[in-house]
Amino acid sequence: MYASVAAMIGVAGLLVLILRNYKGAEVAVVYSRKSMFAPAVFVVTAATLLLAATGAMMGFNSAGQKRNDNNKRSWIAFFAGTATASLTIILFGVFWFYKLRV
Repeated sequence: MYASVAAMIGVAGLLVLILRNYKGAEVAVVYSRKSMFAPAVFVVTAATLLLAATGAMMGFNSAGQKRNDNNKRSWIAFFAGTATASLTIILFGVFWFYKLRV
């Protein structure tokens, strides 16, 4: 569950990174060639996907086990992990298709 919560924080960070540089007039995510913006987006995306996959897999593997006292938490971790993975892929697609280096 903690990995899925950490992935949610990563999605929020990725959203802030992209929206900070989004320019509505150009309909683009604008950044400088010399800045560390693109590598930061790549690292946050990779870390968030790793955390989301970890949370989803651990939640799925532990759900329904006889010795698991908190099945509810396992299912929450699974669905939160899959939702954050989906949002991360969507946000990275927004960055990739609307990026504009200046």
